[in-house]
Amino acid sequence: MVGIDALEHLISCEKIMKDYLLNSRNHIEAIEHHVSFFDEIREIAGNTEMAELRPHVTFHRDIISYTFCFEDDGTYGTITNMMGIVLITLYKKGSREKWERTQILNGIGSIEAKDQLITSVVGNEFMNILKTTQSASNSISEKQMGKIVENLKNKADKIKDYPIFQDWLSDRELHNK
Repeated sequence: MVGIDALEHLISCEKIMKDYLLNSRNHIEAIEHHVSFFDEIREIAGNTEMAELRPHVTFHRDIISYTFCFEDDGTYGTITNMMGIVLITLYKKGSREKWERTQILNGIGSIEAKDQLITSVVGNEFMNILKTTQSASNSISEKQMGKIVENLKNKADKIKDYPIFQDWLSDRELHNK
């Protein structure tokens, strides 16, 4: 459930983005777009639950987009994960938001993910993505699980070369730490 203030703000931002994309305006006001590339997590401090939720496999194999509102903090945005390329559109930034070297600006140049620093309530949304994926994985029927196991057995000698296997190894190592 979203409060009326948040809803009105999102509707206003929708109009701004629509007008911008249709060349009816030259700027997007306070709306910000940020990019982060999901790479290898080597350590998670203080949140052992995340390691158990297989972040490498989830973010490298998932395509998802949805809008969130943290009304207590005043942060509204949309997260789009495109198999490890994470785009975050912030319609309103709350007091705890800190985004350094992540913003996408209109112009010509290159994208470089170097020394990025993010302090944000968006981390809570990453946990929601991971938990939703885990829940879907846990709800696979026994029949479907049997098909998956049989397929894995048939391809056992090739699996070590699959990128998803390397992601699984990264998650296993992260979990063991």
